[in-house]
This record gives sequence, structure tokens and C-alpha cells, in this order.
Amino acid sequence: MLGVIQYFIHPGEIFITEKLVGTIPFGDQAHTGLNICVATKRALSGVGIGEYVEVDGIVNADTVEDCVHKTVNDSAANMKLAFFDFTGDECSGHMVQLSVWVAYRSPGA
Repeated sequence: MLGVIQYFIHPGEIFITEKLVGTIPFGDQAHTGLNICVATKRALSGVGIGEYVEVDGIVNADTVEDCVHKTVNDSAANMKLAFFDFTGDECSGHMVQLSVWVAYRSPGA
């Protein structure tokens, strides 16, 4: 199962919005970088973030990377490959994201 989450930080406020864009079941499909990349692009395009169009396995339009400000993922080889064309951070950025989220959710924060 692949989960795609979108975060918004509202300018001028200390306010974060989290939106589940989609969950994509992988079933028996291998978790290769290419499969993760295509599944992510389909999910984002499906909610209006860029355009990703395939016809008979041939990509006719792909503007998803242009519409994504930054990706955050772990540093596994398949994830590095999946998001190679995106601007993003690996591992350390993901750890900062998790730490900030825990602090944000803590009582009294």
C-alpha cells in the first residue's frame, strides 16, 4: 500500500493542513522505483496536481513534477529512484518532518 499525503503550510500562521491524496494498493506488484513513481503521479494527477496521461502504456503528458514543490521520503533505493526527477529530501528531511509532527501534536503545543 502506498500512501500519498499533501501538506500545506499557511502563510503568516502556524497552521499545517494534512490531506490524504490517495492510497494505492500494490498487491503483487513490485515496489520498484518506476512503479512507485507512476502510482504517485497517477494519484496526484487524479486530484488535479499536474497532468499524467498514459495511452496504451505510452506517456502522452506528464507535468506532475512541475506542480510539486517538494517531496519527502525515506532513503531506500526504490524511493530515491521513484522521486529522482522531483525536488525533495531523503531521510533527514523525513526525520525532521516526523519530529515536527510529533511536537505539533503534543499537548500544550
